[in-house]
Amino acid sequence: MQEDAEATAIGNAIASISEDFPDVPHGRIVDLVRTEHAWFDGRPIRDYVPVLVERRVRGQLRASLQLVGQ
Repeated sequence: MQEDAEATAIGNAIASISEDFPDVPHGRIVDLVRTEHAWFDGRPIRDYVPVLVERRVRGQLRASLQLVGQ
């Protein structure tokens, strides 16, 4: 995946997560995505990085919301 396409996909992931988790501050979502995205730095295969980042962040948010709801 080219850098421009990856950056666009990461931006789309942020927008999608923000839409699905409207009670989570946008800045927190951006920080989580950046942290997860940085984990993949230096990895040679980039095609699925945006999807993996989005899944990991969604999982973190679901888990944190379940803890709050207990």
